[in-house]
Amino acid sequence: MVKARICWLLFGLAIPVLLGGCATSGLWQSATFANYHEPATPLDLHLYYSIQRKDVLVEYIEMREDETSARRRAFWMYKNLEGVNARTHPRFESLEERKGLTVVPVYPNREKATSEQPADLYAILDETKNEFALYSGDRELGNCELPVYRDPYQRVKQIALTPGALIVDAAIVAGVWIMISWPYIIQALAQNGH
Repeated sequence: MVKARICWLLFGLAIPVLLGGCATSGLWQSATFANYHEPATPLDLHLYYSIQRKDVLVEYIEMREDETSARRRAFWMYKNLEGVNARTHPRFESLEERKGLTVVPVYPNREKATSEQPADLYAILDETKNEFALYSGDRELGNCELPVYRDPYQRVKQIALTPGALIVDAAIVAGVWIMISWPYIIQALAQNGH
């Protein structure tokens, strides 16, 4: 009888350790609330050059993986290149920024660009990789991959929901503890009542 009680007691102590943190750990999984933003297909890329900034305004269509609607986005290429390569969202600009800028022609391949005798500055788009290369004549000036990044509000949602997850975890542990201990609680109450 004593061995059975010790086994039940050890089992009862192990359950909270095994179950503890289920809701909280699930909430903090890297994929929870991880909505990615990425270029739409087709992305409808437009480029504009600013003489004052010496930068290219990149305009494209972006989709969020959990939505069906798309929206136009614009960002300065050189200003955001490092962040875009690190998979963080660029600092987006108003679409009005393109007013007064020089249009940079975008071609689907090098042959098409050569046959149309491009302007001083032009781009070759690789839609399979969602990136483009800037050219001046035959000289490549650089590549730019279009942004793919995680929703920046993921962490905020996780932090906001953590107190509720901790309460759920505590309720689960307490419920399991009471369920396992209930026969011993009844037995103790019965012995004290006599």
